[in-house]
Amino acid sequence: MSNYTKTTNFTAKDSLPSGNAGKIVKGSDFDTEFDNIATAISTKQDIASLGTMGTQNANNVTITGGTMSGMTSIADADGNVRGIQKSGSTKTTSYTLVAADAGNFIQVESGGSIVVPTSVFTAGDSVIIFNNTTGDMTITCSAVTAYVGGISSAKTSATLATRGIATILFVTSSLAVIVGNVK
Repeated sequence: MSNYTKTTNFTAKDSLPSGNAGKIVKGSDFDTEFDNIATAISTKQDIASLGTMGTQNANNVTITGGTMSGMTSIADADGNVRGIQKSGSTKTTSYTLVAADAGNFIQVESGGSIVVPTSVFTAGDSVIIFNNTTGDMTITCSAVTAYVGGISSAKTSATLATRGIATILFVTSSLAVIVGNVK
């Protein structure tokens, strides 16, 4: 198999809704190409054997020697989607979670604690809490129904162990499950 480079420039089509220039839109010319990529990934095919296909990066498609270039990171407006981003500064006082914390981690240090509000998060949102202290800390859940993973009774608070990590998964906007180094 020989190495090759294929570069194709794509431009927005007049039929795309306003604001979608450079974006992948269902029904666009990219559908077939991305179906081919998905098949290659799921079946572990050699990318070079698929013929014409592509990935978009700044309106440019590049396939080189059977590998896609320009894919050093996967990011969106919130940053690198492979990593878990820290939400704001380290907390040293009581902190009430906000919607922007979803998908991020909160680091708590001396004197900090976490309050889990109701009707702020939606189903599928999650927040990771890291207790970077030498003692246990409290996660208060009085406004939301919360369960600690593996315990069938609702908790109004959970204790996060020193240097422990807890993940709060929101099943609904008013129901959460907490798993990790908690009791």
